[in-house]
Amino acid sequence: MSGGAQWRVVAAVAVLLACVAGFGFYSLTVFVHALTADGVFTLAEVSRGSSVYLVTAGLGGVAVAALLARYDVRWVLSGGAVLMAGGLALLGRADVSSELYAADLLIGLGQAGAGVVPGTTVVARWFVSNRGTAMAVASTGLSVGGIVVAPLVGLALQHRSLGEVTAVSAVVFLVVCLLAASFVRSHPPVDETTEDVQQQGMSRRQALGTLTFWGVSAAMTLAVLAQVGGLTHLYTMVSERRSASLAGGALSAVALGSLSGRFLGSWVLSRVSSSAFFRALLIAQSGALAVLAVTDDGVVLLAGSALFGLTIGNVILTHPLLLGEVFGLRDFARVLSFSGLVSTLGTAGGPLLVGQLADGAGGYRVGFLAAGTASLLGAVVLQLTARERHLARTAAFAPAC
Repeated sequence: MSGGAQWRVVAAVAVLLACVAGFGFYSLTVFVHALTADGVFTLAEVSRGSSVYLVTAGLGGVAVAALLARYDVRWVLSGGAVLMAGGLALLGRADVSSELYAADLLIGLGQAGAGVVPGTTVVARWFVSNRGTAMAVASTGLSVGGIVVAPLVGLALQHRSLGEVTAVSAVVFLVVCLLAASFVRSHPPVDETTEDVQQQGMSRRQALGTLTFWGVSAAMTLAVLAQVGGLTHLYTMVSERRSASLAGGALSAVALGSLSGRFLGSWVLSRVSSSAFFRALLIAQSGALAVLAVTDDGVVLLAGSALFGLTIGNVILTHPLLLGEVFGLRDFARVLSFSGLVSTLGTAGGPLLVGQLADGAGGYRVGFLAAGTASLLGAVVLQLTARERHLARTAAFAPAC
C-alpha cells in the first residue's frame, strides 16, 4: 500500500473536517449571537434550532453509515456538502422559526454526510498500524476550522449582514469540499493483511447487545452535552461579560487548545489505554467548564477556554478509537454511527440546557456548572463499566472456532 496515497486521503479528510467544523460546529456559537442580536429570534428559539441541527446530524450519521456500505464515499461526501451549503445559505435568510429550523436541519444532514462518520471510517480502513496518529492528523481539520474559519465568520459579521456572510460561506464551503472529496477513496488496495483486519470484530447487532457499547455511548452523551452546551454559548457568554473581541479570542483559544491537544493526545494514547485517557479528559473538561462558569477575568476566561479546547479535540478523537479497539473494523461505521446517534441526546440537549438555565437564571453561571457536572458523571460511567469493556474486546477478537 502506498504511504503517499494513505496520507493524501488523510489530508483530504482533514480539509473536509475543517470546513464542516469551521462553518458548522464552531460557527454555531457565532450564529447564535448573530441570530439573537437583532431581536428577531429569542435565545430559546435559536437554542432549539441548534438542537434540531445536532439531532439531525446524529440521525443522519446512521443513514450515512448504510450509504458507505453501498456507494463510493465521494458521492456521500459530495451530497453532504451540497446539503450543508444549502442550509448555510438559508440560515442567513431566515426570519421565522420554521425557516430557521429548516436551515438547521439541512446543515445537520450535510454535516452527517461530509463529517466525522465518513471521514473517520475512511481513515480507519486505510490504516492498520499508526491508526491513532492518522486519526489525530485528520481530526486536526476540526481544530483548524475553529482557528481559521469561525473567527473569520465572527469578524465578517461585525461588518456585513448575516445573509451576506452565510451566502459567501455557502459558496466557499461547497467549492472546497467538492475539491477535497475528489481525493478521497473508500478503500485501500486490498492485501491479505488489510482484508483480515477489515473482517475482525463484532457486527453492529452484536455490539449493541453489550453493556460496553451502552456504557461508552452514555459517557460520550454526557461528554458532548457538556462540550456542545458550553461551546454553543461560549461566544455569547464572553461577549456579555467582557467584549465581542475577547469572545472571538476565546473561540480561537478553544480551537488552538483542540489542535495542540490532538497531537498531545496521540502521544499519550501510545502509552495509556483509551478508556483511562477518556476518563481523564472528562474530569479535565469538568474543571474547565467550572472555571468558565465562575470567572469574569479576561485572562482566566482565555485560559479556561484553552483547557476546554484541549479536552474537546481529544474527546472527539478518543471516541472512535475506543470503539474500534473494543469492537474492531468489521462493522465500524455502523457501530460508530449508532453510538453517535445515542450521544445525540447530549449533543442536542446541551445547548438547550445551558440556554434555558441562562434565560431562567439571568446569566450563564448555573448553565456552565451544570455542563461541568455532566462531564464528571461521564467519567464515573466509564469507571463503572471498565470490566465489561475488557470482556467485550476479548469476545470481539476471539479466534473463530
